[in-house]
Order: sequence, then C-alpha cells, then structure tokens
Amino acid sequence: MKAQQQFRQNLRLWMNANSITQRHLAEVAGVGYPYLNRVLKGEVSPSLSKCDDLATAAGLQLVDCLVSPIQFEKMMNLKIPA
Repeated sequence: MKAQQQFRQNLRLWMNANSITQRHLAEVAGVGYPYLNRVLKGEVSPSLSKCDDLATAAGLQLVDCLVSPIQFEKMMNLKIPA
C-alpha cells in the first residue's frame, strides 16, 4: 500500500472515530473543503507539506498517519462508530 493511500485511510479513520467533519478539518488546516474532499477520495495527491498541515490540524503527527490502517487503529486505540 502506498504512503498516500495509507495517509488518506488513516486520516479518514481518525475523522470518523472523532466525529471530525471534512469542512471542519479543511477550515482548521487552511485548505478548501473541495480540495480536502478530493484528497480523501484519492483524486489529488497532496504535497508532503499539505499532508503535514492536514495531520496537524487533526491533532496527529504525520509519521503516525503513514503506517498501515490496522496498525494505526491499534496505535490510536480507535473505536470506530458503526
């Protein structure tokens, strides 16, 4: 799995587990909602700097977002809502 794909999946997992909306994260990260939506869909590849901005806005460290989604869930002790 590519790092960008892992980043997208982990960011989405974190957002879902913490009830963070795309609009809120985009606002905090200083990016447009349409851009974040396209990032999460895999339609655009964000720069490393943008990935860091998004991770920081979500309260995460970029390095933690680059592990496998299974490892991320365990590391973050996520309880994903059904």
